[in-house]
Amino acid sequence: MKRTNGYNWKFDRVNSKGEVIWKHLTEQSLEEVLSFLEEQDIYYEKTKGHFLRIYYEGVMYAYYYTTGRWARYISRGYPKKHYRSINIQDFYKRFLKGDEE
Repeated sequence: MKRTNGYNWKFDRVNSKGEVIWKHLTEQSLEEVLSFLEEQDIYYEKTKGHFLRIYYEGVMYAYYYTTGRWARYISRGYPKKHYRSINIQDFYKRFLKGDEE
């Protein structure tokens, strides 16, 4: 799959239904993401694995910095829906701030 709207799609796998699954990789390191969050004065918690708990205006989000996937954080279970951002800057601008420039 080719790049679309800034996303960097790569083949991931074929699922049990025979559907091709693509993955977007942000190519950002944890240090880059944490530096950006600190610059924006956004509170976060590092967790096990490749995701952060990000707190913004009283809402907690789970953000996977390697793929840009995110969802509102659920303490038990798995969210029904994940969304995708290009990188941490895109997540902040489009989803946290709601700026659709």
